[in-house]
Amino acid sequence: MKESNDNNLKVSRYWKKALYSSILLGAIFIGGQYVDSVPTKADTVSDTQSSNQSDQVSIDFINADDHSEAIGDFVNGYIGKPTNLVYYKTKLQDLGYDVSNIPDTYTPTTQENAQNPDANTFYVNLTGAEQEPNDLNGSNKLIFEIKDQNYNYIESKYSSTDSNEYDWNNKTNPDYQKIINDLNQEQIKYRLNNLFNSTSPLPIDLTINENIGNTTELHKGNNVFCFFVVAPTHALTINYVNQNNVTVFRTIRQVTNYGHTNFNDDASKFNDNGISINPGQQYVSNNQDTATVNVTTDSTFVAPTNPSDVKTYDYGYASPYVSDASQPITSDGYYTTVNVVGADGNNIVSLLVGSLESQLVSTNNIGPANQDYTSPVNFNNVKDLPSFLDLTKGPYTFHSTDTLSGLQASSAAAKSQAAAEQQASSSAQSSQSNQTQQADPQSSASQPSIEPAKSSAQPSSVPAEQPAAPAVQSHSTASPVVSTAKSTPAPETKKTPAPAPKPVVKPAPQTAKPVVKAKTENAKPTKEQLKTITKTYKQSEHAVNTDTAKLKSLKKKMKKHATKEQKTTYKKLQAKLAVEKKALKSVKTQEEKVTKYFKSVSTINHDSKQIKSLTAQLKKLKKNHSKANKKKAAKVQKALKKANNSLKAATKFVKKYK
Repeated sequence: MKESNDNNLKVSRYWKKALYSSILLGAIFIGGQYVDSVPTKADTVSDTQSSNQSDQVSIDFINADDHSEAIGDFVNGYIGKPTNLVYYKTKLQDLGYDVSNIPDTYTPTTQENAQNPDANTFYVNLTGAEQEPNDLNGSNKLIFEIKDQNYNYIESKYSSTDSNEYDWNNKTNPDYQKIINDLNQEQIKYRLNNLFNSTSPLPIDLTINENIGNTTELHKGNNVFCFFVVAPTHALTINYVNQNNVTVFRTIRQVTNYGHTNFNDDASKFNDNGISINPGQQYVSNNQDTATVNVTTDSTFVAPTNPSDVKTYDYGYASPYVSDASQPITSDGYYTTVNVVGADGNNIVSLLVGSLESQLVSTNNIGPANQDYTSPVNFNNVKDLPSFLDLTKGPYTFHSTDTLSGLQASSAAAKSQAAAEQQASSSAQSSQSNQTQQADPQSSASQPSIEPAKSSAQPSSVPAEQPAAPAVQSHSTASPVVSTAKSTPAPETKKTPAPAPKPVVKPAPQTAKPVVKAKTENAKPTKEQLKTITKTYKQSEHAVNTDTAKLKSLKKKMKKHATKEQKTTYKKLQAKLAVEKKALKSVKTQEEKVTKYFKSVSTINHDSKQIKSLTAQLKKLKKNHSKANKKKAAKVQKALKKANNSLKAATKFVKKYK
């Protein structure tokens, strides 16, 4: 029966790949854009072969236990052409698979079809399953794959049970407690990574390829689970050495002792043109402190003569999470306490600094502005704070030139001023709103609008740019006629005066505050700014990648059973990730701009020297009009033109940089 199911899986997999191939060919036919987006590591196949699509095949790596894809990459090969599989072997090995049955180079001989779905397919076994001990008595074998924070395989631990279910929330379960106890005994080798559950680190069920719920259905044979832990990191320095055995570039990154580093990622960090990584080199193993990668530099490259002048790119340390020390620990990994003492001897703040990425963390962003805690502490005035902390040591005490009372007073004054400004702003807006709502009385013949006369001592309520309304005098409709003749004077008719209209109160003119323009003249970046923004970019990128993985893993876990707490966590994580992506986009733009500036400065220095050298060569070659010299002069002339154009572009960017 199992054989029938396996055949069904193989045929189903074949049709999936057939559908993918048809979509791929359709995309190629429509515009060819999809081809560029498909990563291919089979570097032994030439580009000209890609035009012959009928010879293209898919090379697959399948988990022998459950027939799932061991890695998700599509490996393209061609019939009769050798394909390099070293990259995939390395990746599979890092994930915990035995790759002894996979050759370094593989040449496909036939296409995959419904009758032969296993063509160009390699079945791989988990290392933990192959090393399973013989003394497991239960019918249901439990294999616990231990992986580091970067998904690299470390080791396996084993147990077994006769029960058909495994309850992960039952703390009295002897098998569960045994694995937790075993992991807690490995404090030097690694720490538990309590990612989603505050009381127990639920593992990932590799058999069904998603996070398990409270209980798991077990089957006879192997049941494979994965526990993620936080392994200690160390600095790995990669020296890039050229054909003259000169180190021309260097990178430093924090890695665990497990897995490999893809050094090709460093090529984007080379600040000088003319450096290319030699092909065919295996990836660097992380269980070392230094490694050498061979590169080739062209004739225009100016190699450093002093080892201290070798340009170095440091990827920096992990960014920690920081909370008030009085708060309970909500995750495992590495953590320690940090105290900041003021100049008066009083403790300003006590913090809990931790990480699920490394035991070494940066101190660049541990202030309250970047972390989730409230404190008046100003880390700019903590003079003995190092650039990074080792969380396996401590607790730490650092000293500030501030005092607790002074910081509290400043904080209270700032809050009071902010409250006063807000209240004044609200009052002004309310007053202006009320004044706007008052309408001017309509003037009529009997009741004209009258503005009160203004004395020189009273400021005019009319804005300066608007002329004041003229005063209107009131006259009777019939003036008495003055007669010289004597007669009895007629009695004077008294008129009832009209009530004086209320004066219209006009709002006082708002004095416009001058706009303070940011100074942009000579705003050239410094090397310290480059280093800071590069670290910030790396930290932002890492935060996005970490939370993306958390969100994906939590989503899988919620497929089986989603609790209210999980749903709330999922929404918060989504919102947090959106903010982090926005921040990453912003800092990436800044990092690229500052990096381009220093690259341009380096180009100016390099091209200036090169132009001087090429000009001298050209002058010398033109003295001798031999055929060979004319050929060399043409090449030098071409290189000189290229250098001049490069220098012009770099100079223009640096000059206009703001």
